[in-house]
Formats: sequence, C-alpha cells, structure tokens
Amino acid sequence: MMRRALILLLATHGLPASADTPPAASVKAALSGVVTVRAIDIEDRIAGEGSGVVIARATVITNCHVIRYAKSISVNDGNKTHSARWTLGDVERDLCLLEVDTLDAPAVAQRAGATLAVGDRVHAIGNPLGLGVSVSSGLVSNLLTGDSAPIIVVSASLSPGSSGGGLFDDQGRLVGITTGTMVAGQNTNIALPVEWIGDLAQRGTAPPPPFVVPEAEPRWAEEAERLRSSGDMAALAEWSSRWIDALPDTSEAWRLRGLARMNLGRYDEAERDQLRALELHERNAAAWVELADVRLVGKRPAEAAAAFARAKEAQPLSGYPYRVEGRWRMRQGDARAAHELANQAIRRSPNDDDAWALLAESHDALGRPAEAARAWRIALRHQPGQVSWSAALARSLKAAGQTDQARAVLSTASSGSENVATLIALAHESLAQSRYTEAEQALGKALAIAPASNDAAAPLGALLMDSGRAEEGRKMIDAVLARDPDHREAQLSLARHLANTGDRAGAAKLRQRVVARHPDDAAALRELNQVQSQLGDWPGALASARSLVRLPGAAAPDQIALSEAALRAGLVDEARTALTRAEAAAPESLEVLLARCAQYGREQDHTRSLEYATRATKLHPTAGPAWSSKGYVLILLGRPAEAVEALEVAVRLDPQTVNGWINLGHALMLKREVGRAIEVLERAEQLAPESPDGQFFLGQAYGQNRQFAKGIAVLDRLTARYPGFLNAWHVKALVHANARDAAGLRSSYLGLRQQNVAAAQSLRNDILTKMPDFAAAVSDP
Repeated sequence: MMRRALILLLATHGLPASADTPPAASVKAALSGVVTVRAIDIEDRIAGEGSGVVIARATVITNCHVIRYAKSISVNDGNKTHSARWTLGDVERDLCLLEVDTLDAPAVAQRAGATLAVGDRVHAIGNPLGLGVSVSSGLVSNLLTGDSAPIIVVSASLSPGSSGGGLFDDQGRLVGITTGTMVAGQNTNIALPVEWIGDLAQRGTAPPPPFVVPEAEPRWAEEAERLRSSGDMAALAEWSSRWIDALPDTSEAWRLRGLARMNLGRYDEAERDQLRALELHERNAAAWVELADVRLVGKRPAEAAAAFARAKEAQPLSGYPYRVEGRWRMRQGDARAAHELANQAIRRSPNDDDAWALLAESHDALGRPAEAARAWRIALRHQPGQVSWSAALARSLKAAGQTDQARAVLSTASSGSENVATLIALAHESLAQSRYTEAEQALGKALAIAPASNDAAAPLGALLMDSGRAEEGRKMIDAVLARDPDHREAQLSLARHLANTGDRAGAAKLRQRVVARHPDDAAALRELNQVQSQLGDWPGALASARSLVRLPGAAAPDQIALSEAALRAGLVDEARTALTRAEAAAPESLEVLLARCAQYGREQDHTRSLEYATRATKLHPTAGPAWSSKGYVLILLGRPAEAVEALEVAVRLDPQTVNGWINLGHALMLKREVGRAIEVLERAEQLAPESPDGQFFLGQAYGQNRQFAKGIAVLDRLTARYPGFLNAWHVKALVHANARDAAGLRSSYLGLRQQNVAAAQSLRNDILTKMPDFAAAVSDP
C-alpha cells in the first residue's frame, strides 16, 4: 500500500479543530448527489477509489488523481453501479469530468466559493476509507489565492476515499471539491473552488490514451513440470533459478531446483533449496519428502525419518511420502517395512502406479509371487507400456507356476482394452500431484479407446490450454460443449482459460451458468466469487459469498470472502459478522487473525488490531506476515521502538519481504535512528528497486541525514516514475531547501504545481512562513 505519511524536515502549521454541530437536513439531502468513484487498472485491480459530485444530468466531477491510471471507471450511487467514461480533464487543477449515461441521481445546487469567509461552517461529503458516503463538518480555516477563485482550506476531516467529494455550505450548496489532506498529521484539508468546474470547458483536455497491457508472465510451473517429466534436470535447475530470480518467494520454485540439483549430484545445494522452500511454505509435503531423500543420500536416516514424518503431517491424505519412504526401506533390504508403507500409500492414493509397483516388489521380496503378480497387473493398468514392469510381472507369474501367462505377458503389448474410467481416475490423481505429462498420456489413451468421452476430453482440453497449447485445448473444450452444453468441468475449464487470458467478464458469465445449474457447487461458487472480486463486481461477489457460506462445508476463508465483499458494499455490520463466524470456525487460523487485524485497522481501532496481530505472532511464531502486521500497527500507535522489534523478527523470518524492510526503515526513522534506517531502506531498494514506498522513505532518510545529493537523486527517480505522488514532490522540495539549493527548490515547486496547484500553494505557504529568503524560488511562474 502507498502510504502518504510524511516525516517532515520542515514543520507546518495546523488548522482549527472541526465543528461538531450536526449538519442540517439540507446538507443531508445533498448526500444523494455524491457518488463513489472506482478506477480499475490494466491488471483488473483497484487503481483508485474516491468520490464524485453530480453537477448535471449524467455528469460527475471528481479529482483526476482518483482515475488517472484507470482502464475502466465505475460510479456507484448507493443503489447501483454504473459504467463511466472520462471525457474532460484539467490535470493541473486536479479536476476531471465523467459521463455516466445510466446515472439518474439529482444534480446539486452550487454557490461560488469566493463568497465564503473564514469561519464559515462547511460540510465535506464523500466516501472515506471506502465505507460508504458520509458527512464530516468543520470550518473554513483559510482562503488561499487561486487562479480565478480562492482555494478553500477547511478543518473538516478527510480520509482516503474522500478525494473528489463535495464541500457544501449549510444550505446544501456545493462550494468546492475536496482533494484530500496534503500532509498527514496536519489539519490542512484542501477543497478546490466550485468556480473551477466552469473553467473546464476552456482549460480541459481529452483523457490520455489507454494503457498498453504488459507481456504475460512466463508459465513457470508448466515449463518446470515439462522439464521434470522429461528428465532434463540441468534444464530444470536453470529454469527454476530463473523462476526464483523473478518470484523469489515461490516455494515450488525452490523445491524443483532442489530436486534438479539432487539428481545432478549437488546434494548440499539441494538441501539448502529444500529448506528454503519449507521456510516459504512449511506444509509443502513434496519438499519434506525430497529433503528426506537428500538426507538419506547423506546417510542421515534419523533426520530423514523426521522429514518423512513432517511430510505425512503436512498432507495426511497423500500417499507420496509413504511411497518414497517405502522405496528407501526396500533399498535398505527391509521388505516388510516397505510392504506396510506401500499399503499406506495405496490407501491414500489408489491410482499411484509407483506405489503398486513398490507393493509388487515387496511381495516378491517376501516370497509371495502370486500377490506380486496381482500388484504388477494393477500397476500396469495404471501405466501401460512399462516394459520393466511387464518383465517383472512375467517373472512373478513364472515363480507362481503360471508359465503360460508369463509367456503371454512377454509376447504381447497393450491391446487397448484398458478401462476408460480407470484411466480418467489415474489422470485426475496425476493432475492432483502436478504430474501433467502422465495425466496427458492417460487421458489420451482414454480418448483413443472412447473418442466421444466428454469426461476424458474436458480435463485434457484444460491441460492443453494450461500448458501453452491454447488453440488445441480450446477446440477440444468447444467439442465437449457442443455435445453437452452444460458439461460442468468443460465450462469451468473454459472459464479458467478466459480468466487467465484477461476475459474475466466472460469467465464470470460461464461460472454463473454453472452455479445456476449447480447452486450447491462450492468449487464453482469459490471460482465465481474470486473472478467477481477481481472485476470489482462487489454486488455479485456479495451474492456468491452469501451463497457459499450457506453451504454445509463452508470454511473460514469463505466467511473472509463474504466479509470483504460486504465491506466493499458498505455493509459494515455484515462484514463484521462474517469475520466473527470465520473466527468462531478457525480461531487460530493465521488468515482469520490477519483479517481481524485489518478490519480493526480500517476502523481506526489500532488497539484491537494490535491484539489480533499479537495473537497471530504467538500462534504462528514463524509466520513473517504476522510479525510484519504487528510492526505496522505499532507504528500507527506511535510505538516505534516496539515496532522495530517486531519488524526485525519479520525480516529475519522472511528476508525477501519488501514491505517488512520498508516498515522497519519507517519505524527506525520514527526512533530517529536515521543511520540504521538508511541501511534497512537500502536493503529494501535492492529487493524492489521500483517500490515507491521504499524510495519515498529512503529519500527522506537521506535528507534527514544531510546526505542531500543522495536524497534528491532517489526522489528525482520517484517523481519521474510517479509524477502524481504529491508528497514525494513536497519532500524533495524540502530537501532542496534544507540544502540551501534555491534552483532545486524552484524546480520541485514548479513540478508540484504542474501536478496539483493546491498542493504547490501549501508548499509555498510553508516556505514563506519558515524560509522567507526562498520566496523567489516558490513564486508563481
């Protein structure tokens, strides 16, 4: 999250306290003319959320900074969400006009801001913190000289989400557009004069061209699986290293590199990789199994046995740990132990052909050839064409006295008589274990036997689409839907493909069809809720989450999804109730505890927020996010020393967490340990060179430490990349001023003025008050 809190190098004056008399009925009536504005970016995430005011039929005014990075814009009038389009903007004054064809809300009355006087009572109406339109009252504190009308400084409190809302007089007439608080911790809340709206016809320009969608992320997991299945371990090690470089917190990338390195004989490196995979995801059962394997190579059986135990605990229904441990027992010559472990593996994963092969080997070693032959036949049914297994079956049959059958096995290949249902079941088991090549082979054989089998074609089509063969897979899915338009798996597979290729709206429609036909399908409801949330369709997400939590198998994450959707819809009580149910279902769940922590943080109840963050650290002492959340809440509570302690634990547990390092740097700055703060923030910059939060605090820290050149260099990069980051311009100007660099101060002032006139005026007033000898540097051009 991009925080706007400043640790100023130059103090500024606050404003009078806000008035606390309840607003008049005429002001409350103006609520219907204020709407919520939401901007969605090219990655379908919320790029901005603020307010807007209806100034004419189907016409809304808002701040440009709310929508400037939008791919699409929506307006909610409290009853319905409408699609909006940006038609005109004056970015310098931070005012933009939206057309909303379907909006039927009444336009507000207006009054010239120039008629206001200091001390007049005013009311800010907006959508603070995304919790719905509300009113806060205060006084006119100052009237700053503007281009054609005075900029209004008020003591009415404003929070994130208020930007673009309306400032009204006691008669409910619009006098200004609220644009937020320029400096946190100071009551300098700014409203732009209503007269500037009329200037848009002459000053306004068309919106910028749409953003270009960046190139898609490589299919790391699919390519890694392909290399693993092919046995090309050198290529797998190289690919996994690239994956780690791109996404260093991905447990599976570390696991697969460890697997490759173990097969390449690089055992020490392999063990380090598996340990890192488990730091990132302690329930990665495959990593525990492969850690056990590498420890067996190092002749450390006690440590290997402990790792096997952890794998079984992590995934108690998986047969994989039992099968690998059984294979080790066979190598040790303990056939009885291997036999028991093979049976345990089969009970959990009955379609695991390697487990059946292990069972067959243990029967052979124990002198039970007839039982071994039966197990070999089942293994070959799951994996036809395994020449070595066919030879082992023939040997078992011969040992059991069935010489003719042994000859038949050796002389014949697979006749194509495999059971289609068995092959499909085997494929699903392989998919669950990420053995994609084996799954594809099984489904292909099933289709060779039964070409019209939808139950084989649907998962195969999905597998092809997910492995980079979209055209081939889409044709197969289309063929299934042509034969059966309501085939559940085909519809969900196509929906996932559409979501992955950017058509989330199409994915939502398909999932809605599945849910309409299967209203109790929890998996379909979860997928529908996920894509609705990504689209910002919070009414839809609310409906699907409500349906989901009514199902018998609803879990705590489902209640958390309901809480999020209800909160976005402004239903605060329902959101709280859902989190209460989630907590009742899983009171010690890390996800639940952090959701509670976030809830109380949004409600500004930082004491309760800290209680849940602290519980999370006690119940999950190795979870970095728990310590990071605790540290951040302690910052908000003004307890930087304790925040530093918590955040130091967070970065020790997860040295790759960028937010942890940035928050630690922030806390150290609050403790005035600027030297240490610089070291920490430089570490954050190494991990995420383009992080705006990291650059912002690092630039401030350099300035506080009188390393002015370094601070200015960092802030120059930040304002070049994020020109709308107003506080970065403000801090850069203050660093220049403290460095006695009038030219640099002038350049920063003009840069800020180009982004936001009101913000530049606030900076100018600071300089004139505290450093009047720099008046020329902040004069209007």
